[in-house]
Amino acid sequence: MPKVSVNFVNLNDLYSRVVAEGGYDLVSDTKAKPLMWRKIAEDFVGKGAHVAAQAFQVKSAYYKNLAAFEISDHWKEDPPPRAILEDLTAKGTGVRGRTLENFDRPAKEMERLPDGADSDSENNDTTPKQDKGDVDEPGSTTGRSTRGLRQAPPQRVLFQPDLNPARQSRNTGNQLTSPSPGTMAANGLSHPSYLTNGTNTTLANYEPRQQYPLSLKPVTTPANNPDLYRLKRKQQQDATASQIAKRFKGIMLPGTGFNGPNIYVRAQMALQSGIADEEQYALHHLVKISHERGDKYQFAQFPGLAEALIHKVIQVTSLFYDVDWSVSYADDAKAEDNAALNGLYGTTNVLEKLKARIVLDTDDEIQDSDFMNSLGRVTEAALIIRNMVMLGENAQYVARLPLLKDYFCVVLGLKHPSVVELQHYALETAEQLSVFYEIGSKDPLYQSLLAQLRGDDRGKIVTTLRTVSRLGMRLPENKRLEDVPAYVLHNICEWIMVEDEELRSACLDFFFQFTSIADNVETLIQTIDIMSLVRFLARLLMSNTQEVLRKDRRRQQAAVEEPQPTQVPRLARELIEQLLKHEEPERSSHW
Repeated sequence: MPKVSVNFVNLNDLYSRVVAEGGYDLVSDTKAKPLMWRKIAEDFVGKGAHVAAQAFQVKSAYYKNLAAFEISDHWKEDPPPRAILEDLTAKGTGVRGRTLENFDRPAKEMERLPDGADSDSENNDTTPKQDKGDVDEPGSTTGRSTRGLRQAPPQRVLFQPDLNPARQSRNTGNQLTSPSPGTMAANGLSHPSYLTNGTNTTLANYEPRQQYPLSLKPVTTPANNPDLYRLKRKQQQDATASQIAKRFKGIMLPGTGFNGPNIYVRAQMALQSGIADEEQYALHHLVKISHERGDKYQFAQFPGLAEALIHKVIQVTSLFYDVDWSVSYADDAKAEDNAALNGLYGTTNVLEKLKARIVLDTDDEIQDSDFMNSLGRVTEAALIIRNMVMLGENAQYVARLPLLKDYFCVVLGLKHPSVVELQHYALETAEQLSVFYEIGSKDPLYQSLLAQLRGDDRGKIVTTLRTVSRLGMRLPENKRLEDVPAYVLHNICEWIMVEDEELRSACLDFFFQFTSIADNVETLIQTIDIMSLVRFLARLLMSNTQEVLRKDRRRQQAAVEEPQPTQVPRLARELIEQLLKHEEPERSSHW
């Protein structure tokens, strides 16, 4: 087996692979199969740093061992003579068509052996880029099997100028002339006969010029002197900045001293821009800020942020109705404009305006990406408001914005499965702000809250009951809950009997706030079965109670207690037989 690097090449497998690829000529054709020998070398030897050299070694191994066999066995032809096939290098292709008549032997192949020996005896398997071969290993195709001796380089012959006169007389013809370089001896020294005149004496006394040490000057580079280059760069930047400052005098350009707003201001400006990508950037960061820094991030520090978030949430109606709300802060705003909301006093007929618009076709629960992206931005804006109002200062600030009530009415009035999460955020926000509101029974927000008690969503029911119970809780007098529908009172009586502590607590809070006014108590008595409710409330008073014995009662029980028996009582035979009828573990249970 030939050896390439440290791996032996199986000639049988190599022959099968090359024949399957079309033979040596087709594999060696770089136009038909480029880099095919490299792929074969990687399969037989493996990938390495010298893939090109290994590919040529594998090619040489095939060329010297299998090329003639392929031509005779596979192609059924007579192979070329060994002199023009196996004894030459594996460069090139077209071995099947080589004959003594059409093949010109390269001159380099003839000159590789000393003494004019024929190169047929040479076994050169080195790559074209190699000039020196290594010592052959057994079975290896690298290196040369026959190498000539290294020849001594030609000796240097010092130049000797011709000092004779340009024109010589006949008498001087026999005089010795300056020896030419061809007359020098093989060892490089002049013949002693040449040292008889003065000219050759000068040559003999020649001494080479003294070599002086080189004076090296260090080159400044960024590696050995970074401060110099840093200073040059700064000087260049200052010069450029001064030129720009002179050209644009009085104008502050980006990157010339203004670092831009911080993340809070930038998020607010991006949200107010109305650009979808900027809104996505702002909402993403505001959600994280409101969640992590909700105790320090306040609306009062960024005027206009709360209004921008509310206006963004109200835009949810454009996904279900043909309306794009505009907010008017003018005193003389037209009340009949169905697409305008009053930002100063609130819109009392916002529900009527919404019902007057044309409903879009959104019955299908599967929506496109634009719909979901728009709804996602609205939901994130509602989540930011919900997180922010958990801080008391933010809740008081937002409660003074009339536009927030319109936001609650618009969102709670939508009927679509995709806005359930948005409605939960709206109810949780309303729960935090309801303590600051003083609204009447005809207020759209009050009617929207009572309408949520008609559904079967437990989360909405619990949050709505808490919100209604907290209405006006901070007012000097108790807030009267007026015009509560009868179905709401009946539903609450049924919900209070459910084994759900959170739901039951919300129902009790509502009844506590509702019955704080005498007129509401009379309404409750006339609407529901008050005796059943009273009996159930009485049972709730005994919920989770524990009996506690007084000290004198404990002493009486201790005196009455009998001593423990010392013997095991005897059982009747009938009872024992009855117990033995059962198998364990039923027997132990009966015992």
